[in-house]
Amino acid sequence: METAKEYQISSSVNDRFLEVVVTGNAIDSEFEKMMNEVDSILKANRAKKAIFDIRAIGGRLPHTELYRFVRNHPSIIYEIPSAIVDIPKTITIRLHQNMLVCHGNGLPISILLEIGS
Repeated sequence: METAKEYQISSSVNDRFLEVVVTGNAIDSEFEKMMNEVDSILKANRAKKAIFDIRAIGGRLPHTELYRFVRNHPSIIYEIPSAIVDIPKTITIRLHQNMLVCHGNGLPISILLEIGS
């Protein structure tokens, strides 16, 4: 018997951007399944630009696991301009860790922070 997923993914196209919203928890093996689903959505929509809203994700991967995953998992996400929308608390805690992961893999980095309520 298959267990229910701990995360949900919804997507829509708005102004030529594919918007992907992920909610729930995606840790351990669920993270890889979630990323494969996101890749499938990007390919099915022939996305050229994407926005990923992960504000409602509860569980997060430790930075060492994220680094391992980025190094070993081919993904269409790395080939298209994209942005990640997250909550400020999570951004400030993980910003330096994620910058190191991206930089170590040759990914260009752009960071936009919105300050305020």
